[in-house]
Amino acid sequence: MVLAISGAIWAQLHRHASLPVGGATSLNSRWPRAVRVAFFLEAFPRVSETFILSQITGLIDRGIEVDIYAARPEPGTPTHPDVGRYDLLSRTHYHDRPPGHPARRHLRTLQLVAQRVSARPATAPKLLRLARRAPADTRLSPLYDTHPTAPHREYDIIHAHYGRLGTRAVMLRELGWMAGKIVTSFHAYDISSYVRVHGPDVYELLFSRGDLFLPISLYGQRKLLGLGCPRERLAVHRMGVDCRDLPFWRPRETEGARTRFVGIGRLVEKKGFEYLIDAFAKSRARLRATLTLVGDGPLRDALTQRVAALELIGSVRLIGWQTQPVVRQLLVDSDVLVAPSVTALSGDEEGIPVAIMEAMATGLPVISTRHAGIPELVNDGVSGLLVPERNCDALAACLDTLHENRHLWPGMAAAGRKIVEREHDVDALNDELVRRYERLVK
Repeated sequence: MVLAISGAIWAQLHRHASLPVGGATSLNSRWPRAVRVAFFLEAFPRVSETFILSQITGLIDRGIEVDIYAARPEPGTPTHPDVGRYDLLSRTHYHDRPPGHPARRHLRTLQLVAQRVSARPATAPKLLRLARRAPADTRLSPLYDTHPTAPHREYDIIHAHYGRLGTRAVMLRELGWMAGKIVTSFHAYDISSYVRVHGPDVYELLFSRGDLFLPISLYGQRKLLGLGCPRERLAVHRMGVDCRDLPFWRPRETEGARTRFVGIGRLVEKKGFEYLIDAFAKSRARLRATLTLVGDGPLRDALTQRVAALELIGSVRLIGWQTQPVVRQLLVDSDVLVAPSVTALSGDEEGIPVAIMEAMATGLPVISTRHAGIPELVNDGVSGLLVPERNCDALAACLDTLHENRHLWPGMAAAGRKIVEREHDVDALNDELVRRYERLVK
């Protein structure tokens, strides 16, 4: 049944393959009239992506009209106050989602072919050609991404966060269903596990048609070059934090006081919290220290059981998701951030965790790993300490080093704040983003 429906979908597309193809809608914009930017996101609002939210609100503050296109809201997590403050849900448009059941999904796709391709048969051959060049998870995405309730079709900039959404934006523009220069930000999974699943040519269509590619780290830049990204359209654009909202607190140096270690992030494999718990159990610091893990996720039960098995109840706490004000206060009330990131078995990697930026801006020394773009932020021995991934003994030694040598904290704190102000200040990054947009549309 499903195979028959799939055949019907492709037959519907092939039926019009001999008809002439209309060109994509052209965009003739002048800077800086009422500039329009469309953000393509996977989920919105998503509490873990404050770095994207700060881009959106920063552009609105600069007088730019912003629309948001997303697959879905993220249920069950708190919403950042800026979502309401800027009334962002009124700017958000959720596209049609494929049903989960395979037969229903194919039936719905066939309906969309009838509605959207049959109405404009000249697009059928182009959709077919684009689908052949796109990865499997985006081949028919234009049928779902047309956003019938959207107020605009023409934008100055279409900014896609994550590579797969850049491909989807390219397909919409090539079909003439949306217009604008396409900017794609690459973060973490989209240049790691996603590439492993779909192969090294996954971005062939995006690289050939996209206008600007913005990895968030030099590490990401190197990976994109290795995948064939054109160097002349590639630039590092880092994610940032609002340093004005993160006052610097000088570390306390009271000898003999308990050291308060903190880890922040989703409880998933790549965050490496299982190794942190094991390292804490091995460390001398455990006798005069506490460890608080902030966040939730699929590994919470397993991590809770690990804490109990290692007899760390009372020293190690898992406190779940917390609102941003609570997290900010936890940073102020803590001494050292530990971010033991690892490459997951799926190949999934980090970008540069915002939690590290916020901790360094606040004045916390950082213990982390030589993973992805983290060494570009944490200067080993200067603003923190770095260890190899999954090395519990090295991690335990770092816990002991900072626990027993509090005189190191002020220098590391000052160095950390300096690098965040220099390279990760969101205001400066948003100004630079506007300049990048300007160079594209002029």
